[in-house]
This record gives sequence, structure tokens and C-alpha cells, in this order.
Amino acid sequence: MKNINKKIIILMMICLCMLCTACESSLGEEILEEQEILMAERMVNTTTELNDRQKKIMEKEGLPQDYDKLTDRQKEAAIKADMLLTYLEDKYNKEFAYISYMETYEGSLAARALDDGRCRHILASLEWNGKEYTYKDTYSRDVLAADDYENLFDEFMMENYPEIDYFLDVGVCDMDEGEKITTDNACVALTMVIDDCYEDKNDYKDFLTTATKWMENSKYNNRIFCVVMEHEDFETANYFNYLRYLHEDKYKYVFNSRITADGEFTFKERQ
Repeated sequence: MKNINKKIIILMMICLCMLCTACESSLGEEILEEQEILMAERMVNTTTELNDRQKKIMEKEGLPQDYDKLTDRQKEAAIKADMLLTYLEDKYNKEFAYISYMETYEGSLAARALDDGRCRHILASLEWNGKEYTYKDTYSRDVLAADDYENLFDEFMMENYPEIDYFLDVGVCDMDEGEKITTDNACVALTMVIDDCYEDKNDYKDFLTTATKWMENSKYNNRIFCVVMEHEDFETANYFNYLRYLHEDKYKYVFNSRITADGEFTFKERQ
């Protein structure tokens, strides 16, 4: 009986500790949020006018360019959007264009690098740590790592399948900033649009089996979504419009091939 009581007391103490930890975490988040709100109010109250970039952002959003005519939330958005663009440009030493601002309590931004010919959207966000704002972004993953992986795949194709004419849309799903992407650490969803070049459909399966297995690593599941187009359609298709061809069913074949972290390969054709 005494042992049972001891077990009950121990379980109650464990539950109490877990509850206290959860409460402390929740309380800590509330304090940080309150601090950030005060910091944002201070920025709004100490700013007297919009700079040139903030005016352009407000113009794009269809809002007044006179600071006094904006609401406090609009003022905060203008200030934070400018902060995030400045962060991106200082970090990567290139110009970024504003796309949109998302009103989280700290603030996040969609933007694109002006020198990115594919106009890929990246995200940047603010985070309040109790003392200052810290920043994070997806440019290194969504653009730099994607371009590096595309170069790796292009090398593979040149060495093994020089007869195939294609273009790619590479999505890197997970990558630590600063980590150099390789076939051993990449989590990739790759869309490949191909000019029809094989008479036998099974040749595409053989090709995708080899290509997808080349993407295998021990950490992630990777896949190739392959769209085969008639030559006439491929001639006018590109990175920006290929989805329209899919929506209009203007393709010859569509294949999905996938390799898991355990080495399991699957291949399916869209009917």
C-alpha cells in the first residue's frame, strides 16, 4: 500500500512539473509578444515620415504615402517591410523587390531577388528574442541551393543522357543555411519537362529509374515529376508557363518516380 502511494505521489509530481514547464513556456511566449508589441509601437511613434522605399510599398498596396494618413498597423507594416528588405540586401549584397507583407505579430515578407531570372518568391521574417529583432529567410534554400542542385542534375544528364532536351523546376524542401547541397544531403522535389525523344514509353521508365536512383540519399525521400511533351508544345513551353500545359492536358505522358531514404523506388504513370 505504501509503495502504491509513493508511485501516485511520484506521478503527481511529474505531472505537476510538466504543467509548470508548459505554463512557463506559455508565459514566456506571452511576455515576448507583449515586448514585441511595445517595440513596434515605439518604432511607429518615433517615425515621422516614410522613406522612398516605404512610399513605393504603400503605393503598391494602394495605401496613402503620407505617414500621418496611415493606421498604426499600416505604419508598422511599412517599417518592418523596409527592415526585412534591408536585411536581405545587406546579407546577399543584391537588390530585392517587395511582393507582399504578411501580418504575423512579428512580421514576414515575400520578396524576390532582382537578378533572379525565374522571379522565385522567397520569404523573410522577423523574430523578437527579448532584446532585439533577429532575421531569417529562405533565399539560400529556395534559390541558391535549388540552382546548385540543378547544376548537379545537369551534369548527370550531360554525362548520361545528352540526347534528352529538358528544363527543370527544382524545389529544395529542407536545407540548413550555409550547408552545401549534394546528392547525399538534399531533400528535393524535381519537376522535369522533356521534349519527347523516345519511341518506346518503357525507355522513359528506364531513364527515370536511373535518374531517380541517382537522387537517393539516406536522409530524405526524393522524387521526379516528369512531363513529356510533343515537340511542338515543348518548343513554346518554359519554366513560367508549363503548368498551363498541364492544366490543359497538353502533354504526352506524365510520370511520377520516387526514391525513399530506405532505397525503395516507385514509378507511376498518370492516366
